Amino acid sequence: MRRLLLPFLICFLIFWLFGGAWWYAKEHETKNSNIISELPIAPSFNFIDGSFHISLKENVSFVKSSYDPFIQEKFNTELLRLSDYLTEKPNKNLLLTGKYTSEETNSSVFGNLGIARAEALKSRLIRL
Repeated sequence: MRRLLLPFLICFLIFWLFGGAWWYAKEHETKNSNIISELPIAPSFNFIDGSFHISLKENVSFVKSSYDPFIQEKFNTELLRLSDYLTEKPNKNLLLTGKYTSEETNSSVFGNLGIARAEALKSRLIRL
């Protein structure tokens, strides 16, 4: 019986090591696929008010079920221009609409994920 115990423990430890590594890799693969699959909310960003206009092919994107915006550098500079414009024109209003799909879950304090996304972008504009 003692002669079989050591090989059994070695096999069990090897199985545990490789099984744990496989499970860990599978969990991280799922998380990474959620990060990679950014949701295309809108195809482009357009803001026009008289002679002032911003037209970009890019737009704000979000990771699935997240309300933290992913903003590219070029889009960020245009947001800064928009912020300056709105600061100069205090009588102007900007309507932000946040969207989400039915497959996403809401982990924010807001009633739905769209409101959370719009509020996140609003706070970014206010900080600028």
